[in-house]
Amino acid sequence: GFASKENEMKIRESVKKLNMTVEVLSDDFSSVEKFLSTLASKAQGYDNVIHVRSSCPFYDAELTEEIYSLHTKSASEYTFADGWPEGLSPCVINTETVAVLSSLVQKDSIKKESKVTKDVFFDVMKNDINSFEIETVMASEDMRMYRLDFSCHNKEKMLACKNLFDLVMSKTASEKDFSADNLSSKAIFS
Repeated sequence: GFASKENEMKIRESVKKLNMTVEVLSDDFSSVEKFLSTLASKAQGYDNVIHVRSSCPFYDAELTEEIYSLHTKSASEYTFADGWPEGLSPCVINTETVAVLSSLVQKDSIKKESKVTKDVFFDVMKNDINSFEIETVMASEDMRMYRLDFSCHNKEKMLACKNLFDLVMSKTASEKDFSADNLSSKAIFS
């Protein structure tokens, strides 16, 4: 893929400041049941999981820290960012919540076999949304209407990521040029 090894290194660097262990799960997660049960097993002994997808090369380290900080300060079960294009921010989920979701899926034959999506946690929670403590970090400007997706799940999205990378690199690039806000702005207004 476009960024799997490179993105793994970027993810490791991003969470280094948070003093966390990084573990990359790779398997054929063809069902929500398998994904959640594997994650619940691997997450034992930890308080939270920062869920990142290796197909997203542009995660913002500062935004990740902001999401994690809100998650821990508010004692949230699930925290995510909203308003930015897809693929710029991870989500954080409490490990006990992962175990609860895993057991919920075991009882739901439809969800049990459903495909793992980018919103896998929320997809399981939404049936009983009021039972979970959810927090959101909102973008200063809502960019969802542009429907941009900077993941490398298919050729079209991979080319969008490459074009965005080339656009940023065409100028003297610094780490700030790869912030979620700057990438969004470049993608929309350049």
